Amino acid sequence: MTPLLCIAVAVYLEARGEGPDGMLAVADVIMERVNDSRWPDDPCSVVEQPKQFVLLALERVEVIIRAEHDAAWSMALDAARTTMAGEGLGSGATHFHWIGEHPYWTKNATMIGRMGNHLFWRINKEK
Repeated sequence: MTPLLCIAVAVYLEARGEGPDGMLAVADVIMERVNDSRWPDDPCSVVEQPKQFVLLALERVEVIIRAEHDAAWSMALDAARTTMAGEGLGSGATHFHWIGEHPYWTKNATMIGRMGNHLFWRINKEK
């Protein structure tokens, strides 16, 4: 899969109900990780890490690609293109989760903000 598709599929699976801004925020998290030495330096490796993003099972990807006329898929592609062009939100968020109980990792993180039903965080670098 291409980097564009890796980002777009992850964005679609994580935030398809959030609208363009929420999708862009998720895409930003992926690119923030790509640009941070703590994570792999390519989008596909970032989104394929265990327990980080919704699994990109091949059959799910094929279904999404076949649904290319779906408005949410178009927004996910736009979000991926925008962030890959360096024109994302620039929030600095490296993590996000669905609103509710905060995961354990938020103890070492700074909340960046809320977008739709997701909270966005930056994991602080160790000193």
